[in-house]
Amino acid sequence: MKLPLPILAFVLLIPAVGCGGRPEPKIDVDIAEPLSVERWRELPPNVQTEPLTLAKLRADNPALADDQGWKEFAATNLPDDTTDGGN
Repeated sequence: MKLPLPILAFVLLIPAVGCGGRPEPKIDVDIAEPLSVERWRELPPNVQTEPLTLAKLRADNPALADDQGWKEFAATNLPDDTTDGGN
């Protein structure tokens, strides 16, 4: 069965064009570099709240390493529904 050219072109373009939604950019936090609180604040919110980002932030900052320091940071900087940073 041979499809007419306009239909064939349409079928072939669907995967290339997508559904119209714009995916959020994925920004990876460089594992080799320490993640300071200042650098964390510059990240997009969707990256800030990823569990791996939070775990790295906590591991790289001595003030956030203990539970009390982390709880204080989380209370003032993270949404209520965010994970606890690997704790």
